[in-house]
Amino acid sequence: MSDAPSKCPTCGTAVPAGAARCPGCGRVFGEANRCPHCNAIAAVRRKGAGYVCVACGGARQVGPGTTVLGDEGPSRVEQLTVGGVDPASRAMARLVRLAGVLLVAAGLVAGAAGFVAPGAPIVLMMVVAAALGISGITAMSQAARVETRARERRKKQLERRILGLAELRGGELTATDVAKELHLGLEEADATLTAMADGARVAVEVDADGIVHYVFREIVAKRGPKVRVETSEAEEIAAEAAARVERELKKRERL
Repeated sequence: MSDAPSKCPTCGTAVPAGAARCPGCGRVFGEANRCPHCNAIAAVRRKGAGYVCVACGGARQVGPGTTVLGDEGPSRVEQLTVGGVDPASRAMARLVRLAGVLLVAAGLVAGAAGFVAPGAPIVLMMVVAAALGISGITAMSQAARVETRARERRKKQLERRILGLAELRGGELTATDVAKELHLGLEEADATLTAMADGARVAVEVDADGIVHYVFREIVAKRGPKVRVETSEAEEIAAEAAARVERELKKRERL
């Protein structure tokens, strides 16, 4: 039975019963996918004759319930690719805007005709012109709203894909990573990551080479405990070794 929750804790997408990963951001679920090296719950991918963790690159064994990227169609990263603004929304916005321009133009023509045409009812023509102009302006405003909603939908989709990529990469990304994997312009990738960096969930770190890294703390935190335990154990071993050396030196001094 799958360990998947009903709602993805990373992107909030509803997860179908029995699903091995989130259909929204691609997050993998289940202890069968936990890496023994980095402790992250992550899928594996083929490398040579074996498999490696997509989060840390460590060698992994494939067993029941292990998610293998590429075995069921395109890889998870390929599925994360984000397209542009919905073509249907863009076409609708253009059509509505064109209608608005034509209505405004018709209003101007009607207004001019009221003054130029001999015997024309000026008041009636001005009313018609005003009605057409107002309708045109309203249509253009509606077109702007359609485009704004389309951009907002794309922004949310892009953020979900970035969260999915961060999950695959162990919680740390650069603008180059996002641009390359999601087929975006470097400027757009950097701007989106900067907007997501709120200092709480997403932090910004600069390495010694001046490269900016965006750290997704909630994702990294899932890997933290084991890493800290291993570091603590290493320190204890080193301390014990130093103590043994010191004891040996003292014994030799007594001789």
